[in-house]
Amino acid sequence: MYRLVAIAVSAVCLGTGAFAQSPIIVQPANAPAPVRQSVAPATAADDTDAVAAIKSLQEMKVANEELLQKQRATLQVLDELQKEAEQLKIYSKRS
Repeated sequence: MYRLVAIAVSAVCLGTGAFAQSPIIVQPANAPAPVRQSVAPATAADDTDAVAAIKSLQEMKVANEELLQKQRATLQVLDELQKEAEQLKIYSKRS
């Protein structure tokens, strides 16, 4: 009985190796050629928009950095509180 199960399992495992190959993708012969888009030269309005976007991103970066500093300080306070709580648990068990 166990031999039949082992043979069946090995046949399934060996048989699936033939199907594990990656599929071949063939492009249709009647597909239209890709259209190339021309890139328009940059204008002054685009430059001012880009400068404004960069300035906005820099302001966001500064604000994020300040937030991260506050979070670091909060984590340090929480770590200290956790250590103190663990010490209280130890002292209460001794009493």
